[in-house]
Amino acid sequence: MKRMPLLLLALSVFALFCACAPKVDITPQMDAARKAVTDAKTSEAGALCPEEFKSAETKLKQAEIFLNDKEYNLATNAANKTVELANMARNCAAAKKAYKASEPVNEGPPQALKEFKHSVFFDYNSNVITPTERKKLDQAVEFLKSMVKTNKFYILISAYTDIPGSAEANLDLARRRALVTHFFLVQNGVPGNLIFMRAWGQEPAMRARGELSSSGGKGKQDPQWRRVDVTVSFENPQLTVAPISGLK
Repeated sequence: MKRMPLLLLALSVFALFCACAPKVDITPQMDAARKAVTDAKTSEAGALCPEEFKSAETKLKQAEIFLNDKEYNLATNAANKTVELANMARNCAAAKKAYKASEPVNEGPPQALKEFKHSVFFDYNSNVITPTERKKLDQAVEFLKSMVKTNKFYILISAYTDIPGSAEANLDLARRRALVTHFFLVQNGVPGNLIFMRAWGQEPAMRARGELSSSGGKGKQDPQWRRVDVTVSFENPQLTVAPISGLK
């Protein structure tokens, strides 16, 4: 029985010691961890670097749980790790923003290229490009070559004839006009793999003769249809001119 008072005294002393033991204050570490996660979120790390940001959020939750369980050492370690992970997520977001800002802005092809059209006019029943037309075509070639360096597009050659003559003969003439124009472009530095050709012959002139024929009569000459139109397309035209006898 004498031992009972001694046991109670020991328990009292132990309880008093525990009550007086200093409480560990990790408020600064927890505040730093919360702020780091908030800063990372503000920097759009959640959207730009979701995995890194998720890791920081998860570690902060662990720190909160340890703090509630009074596991102060574990809570401190988790809070410090949270700061590290949140900073990594924020740096990741900053790096991606910087990279995106450094990328050239694609504003699409220039308006002059979108609206490009050059017509090459020929003499009656001829597929020879005259000196005057060559000079004009030279300027068009230089423009196309300058655009090829920074834009993706295709070149479409559309060849026509006026009405006089048979449909077969005019279609053959249109093909030869398309080919000579193609040859001129390639010879002067335009990439041949970008060029597509289409020979229309006299059909468009016949359809439009009531509105466009300057002479107004069937079978009359109309210089505006003795031409090749050089235009651009931003989609592959998938057109080729039909083979012409004697030409490769």
